[in-house]
Amino acid sequence: MDITELSRTTSAQSLRHPWETARVRVIRFLLGKNHQHLTDVGAGDAFVIETLAQAGVANRYTAIDTAYTPQLIQQLQQRIAGLPVAFLQTTSSAQPHSDAAMLADVIEHCEDDAAVLNDTVQTVLQPGGTLLITVPAFQALFSQHDQLLLHYRRYTRKQLVKLCREQNLEVISSGYFFFTLLPPRLIRLLGEKAGWWKTTQSIDNWKGSPVFSRIISSILWFDFRVSHAFSRIGIHLPGLSCYCLCKKRPS
Repeated sequence: MDITELSRTTSAQSLRHPWETARVRVIRFLLGKNHQHLTDVGAGDAFVIETLAQAGVANRYTAIDTAYTPQLIQQLQQRIAGLPVAFLQTTSSAQPHSDAAMLADVIEHCEDDAAVLNDTVQTVLQPGGTLLITVPAFQALFSQHDQLLLHYRRYTRKQLVKLCREQNLEVISSGYFFFTLLPPRLIRLLGEKAGWWKTTQSIDNWKGSPVFSRIISSILWFDFRVSHAFSRIGIHLPGLSCYCLCKKRPS
């Protein structure tokens, strides 16, 4: 959940949306384990990096977000006390010593996505380090939901791969995920264009029951595993989200 959504959440204990819980499993799967230092640029409410820290993906962690204030950092530190996570407001406070980093649904919020990607690569990631980027897929699906979240754009897999290669990153793998969310999004987009409804909420304040949430999250996880299996043989099934896993080339 990013900071704009956190500001609309009515309770710090709000139930997580199945999309969030499934996506963090996708991120954990793609990043793998045994990293020394993982940095999350655009970490938002720190749910993702907290979950990864609990899973032991790396030895230590840094969460960076320009929206962090001293008060918010203090709240987040209290929430995840005991985990080796440091919080920073800017990448300029970091050093290029992370062997893994992620931009999880971040660059679509940035007017100059290439500049943000370059800054992350140069100021955070060490040579040979792994970078995972996730973004919303397909500009044709741009909707009121994107406007609510202050998105500038959505991406195709080829556009994201091209962006990464322009930053001299070596692309390891790329693909889409959450195919099963495409039909509902298309239906909602048609409804918006017809004026049948207006989107005023995102994944904040999810009202589903814990059991229902786990079922939906499991379906989305299975969805990813199917799409990922096909992508390994060169078949890229479409999905609501897109990812690119890269390595920083040696200097």
